[in-house]
Amino acid sequence: MSIATKHAAHFRALWADRFVDTITVDRVDPDRGTFNTSTGEHEDPTVQIYAGGALIGLPDQGDNEAQAGQELRQLTRYPVILPHDAGAFQPDDVVTVTAVNTDSGDTALNGRTLRVLRSDATSYLTKRRLVCELLEDAGRVR
Repeated sequence: MSIATKHAAHFRALWADRFVDTITVDRVDPDRGTFNTSTGEHEDPTVQIYAGGALIGLPDQGDNEAQAGQELRQLTRYPVILPHDAGAFQPDDVVTVTAVNTDSGDTALNGRTLRVLRSDATSYLTKRRLVCELLEDAGRVR
């Protein structure tokens, strides 16, 4: 085992203790599910990519305003830190917060949904970071 491998394993173990929140990540796949001939759509077109521990950070306080038609909308972005081997994530995946640690997290996020904007891996592959946008209506994906 090389020195770099030992260090990566050490830092992965340190990060594993920090994943105190619980989430699921789903991807909408329009070709999946049971085809309903009366509606012409697939029912239950989601596939679960990840379920387990995470660390949901504080919301980004930067400039997060977006123009939607004639309306200016405030976006709330959260960093979501996951184990390095949690999976391959892509924009528009849906994160559902199932439990937030009451000691350190924002418990108002329980049951809320977030949309993945981008996924970043660290250079030492110790963790994966998702930048997510809070969806205004829980359970509704736009």
